[in-house]
Amino acid sequence: MAIVSDIAGTTRDVVEVSLDLGGVKCVVSDTAGLREQTSDQIEIEGMKRAKAIAEKAHFKICVVDASDTEGGIKAVQNIIDEEVRANSKASIQFLLYLS
Repeated sequence: MAIVSDIAGTTRDVVEVSLDLGGVKCVVSDTAGLREQTSDQIEIEGMKRAKAIAEKAHFKICVVDASDTEGGIKAVQNIIDEEVRANSKASIQFLLYLS
């Protein structure tokens, strides 16, 4: 069981659940949030793990803090830019959710 909190930077590990959606098997992963900068080495490791999971995903749901939409959208744009740089033929599917 993971420790969770409303405090930014708390989530470090990846929490996964396997689902069967009408015969389609999928894994939903909840990861650490992504920020532009942090000096916290543990948070940096959580973000590395989040990016690694995101790279493998067929579909990404990004939840952005509505009180900081600019920062959240920049983080999502950085993920997209990294994927395009890594694979110019990448098919990137996102759902952006403001919370």
